[in-house]
Amino acid sequence: MQSNQGEPPATTIRVTVAYRVLQAWRVPVFERLAATPGIELHVLHGEEYEGSKLRNHAGPVGFRTTCLRTLRFRMRTRNGTARIPVQIGLWRALKRHSPDVVITEGASHLLGNVISYLYCRLHRKSLIQWGLGRLAGRDTSRSRKLVDALFFRHVERNSQAAIAYSSRGVHYYREIGLPPEAVFLAVNTVDTERRIKEMRDYCTEQGLSCPSPVPATFKVLSIGALTEGKNVDLLLTAFAQLLAHEPGARLQIIGDGDGRAALESLASNLGITDRVEFLGHKSSGLAPYFYDASVMVMPGLGGLAISDALCCGVPVFCHVGDGSEVDLVDDGSGAILPEMTPEKLCEALVALARDPVRQAQLRCGALSKIEKQHNIGTYVASMLDAIHYCINKRKP
Repeated sequence: MQSNQGEPPATTIRVTVAYRVLQAWRVPVFERLAATPGIELHVLHGEEYEGSKLRNHAGPVGFRTTCLRTLRFRMRTRNGTARIPVQIGLWRALKRHSPDVVITEGASHLLGNVISYLYCRLHRKSLIQWGLGRLAGRDTSRSRKLVDALFFRHVERNSQAAIAYSSRGVHYYREIGLPPEAVFLAVNTVDTERRIKEMRDYCTEQGLSCPSPVPATFKVLSIGALTEGKNVDLLLTAFAQLLAHEPGARLQIIGDGDGRAALESLASNLGITDRVEFLGHKSSGLAPYFYDASVMVMPGLGGLAISDALCCGVPVFCHVGDGSEVDLVDDGSGAILPEMTPEKLCEALVALARDPVRQAQLRCGALSKIEKQHNIGTYVASMLDAIHYCINKRKP
């Protein structure tokens, strides 16, 4: 077990986050939380799963962390591969750090969640669930239903508070029995301030207008892992149909994964390789692609990429994802297609391509959604509200 721990000041609220891995997109949230006066943050996380999105941030961070030795298991389910980490020493680490509040990563970190719950019950500390709730449109396996019925629903219901990724998640936590005042909305976003700054800096360097005007070429952008559940094959099929109406359209796909070869083969079979670019994984330097994009399409599971696009003034067409789409995407910033098929997606893209006035309106509405409603500032504020709620609730 490796640790960079230090002694916290006695007057602070000690907050420990129990996470599967320290993913890069969560680092800005933790850094803002740690920089808040009166908060002493410590993040406990496990070792990463190579070849998956469960990777640890490689650079320096502005908060204390402990990486726990981890047994990493994989299990096939009807929804894909479930990765089940067993973090050695989690209980010992919690006991040593003695937090006032533990924030745990929802159902995706099942064992760590249960250990955190037992620790908080024994030591009379506060536990906050931080998760999706119930994903719309996804069936729950019989084994998972049994686990929920036997004990995990009890864990969630008897936590002191919950931080939900979306309004759908808020409904879930209230539905299982948490008091309405104990459930806090923190819509899942990237570091929105950084993304907006990157776009403005790019425009300044290139002498471009900001925000970007409606692109002359209708360009569809897709960002995400090329894996099962992302439905990029559906997007390719819809794009092939779009070319019959808009032959000048282009599609750029940013991302990588074990499904890439099959998707490239599909593009070849559809005869669209000259209009499609597979650009691979890119963790930075996305501003040029967003600047020229007419719309971003998210045809499968996901969520963070939505805020990425909206920050840059790019509207989003999406399927049901992690739930954040219900808060971020509406008639002013894009469209949710709950029954997404290649035909329905093509129809929506054709209508947008032929309506430059609507394109301009959506570009303004996309950025406004981030600046005025859901951003990294509102995210961290909701987390702080949940923490202070727990502390105040425990006061005599």
